[in-house]
Amino acid sequence: MFHNRADVENIQSSLAAVRIVWHLIPPRAPNFGGLWEAAIKVAKKHLLRQVGSSSLYYEDLVTTLAQIEALTPGHFLIGAPMMTLPDPDYKEVPINRLGRYELIQQRTQHFWNCWTNEYLVELHRYTTTDPKKVTLKVDQIVILRDQLLPPVRWPLARIETLHPGEDGITRVVTIRTAAGNFKRSVAMICPLPFEEEYSSSDDATSFKDKIDE
Repeated sequence: MFHNRADVENIQSSLAAVRIVWHLIPPRAPNFGGLWEAAIKVAKKHLLRQVGSSSLYYEDLVTTLAQIEALTPGHFLIGAPMMTLPDPDYKEVPINRLGRYELIQQRTQHFWNCWTNEYLVELHRYTTTDPKKVTLKVDQIVILRDQLLPPVRWPLARIETLHPGEDGITRVVTIRTAAGNFKRSVAMICPLPFEEEYSSSDDATSFKDKIDE
């Protein structure tokens, strides 16, 4: 549907009508997601822990995910949404005594019990940690971290543009490599500690030329 211009225009007009604005984070920088990425990380871990090697029907998996997705602040008060009907506690019931629906409820209850404790810890950590200030400048030579490659194969890059936030701290930069220009989080680049020592020398010129080859 996204290849159909009429569908794309319809989606754009619908989003504009409710004033939805997309703010994209740089690629390969889940730390920019903040609290929601922390929640996704914890959710994935506990979902895998609860499901394990079980073979679920499609409907079972969709129901489990829908219930996890529907977690609300009300869960912190009563363990369920405020308007939901009370459900028996299946956490301590042996699996062989449960039907399909009851087994789904047991997994959801176990998930909530584990997720709520760990998420609160993540919430506290993210609200008490100050952003790291990194001193960068245009034309600075850095190494681009690539999680798919060993460190010895990480490419050299040159900073083209700084993108400071509203607080004046630069968390995103545009870099140039031999493969092209990319926008990356500062967490994905490694400034060279010796770059300034020979920035005015002939060696520096040849060193930077490698990026443009």
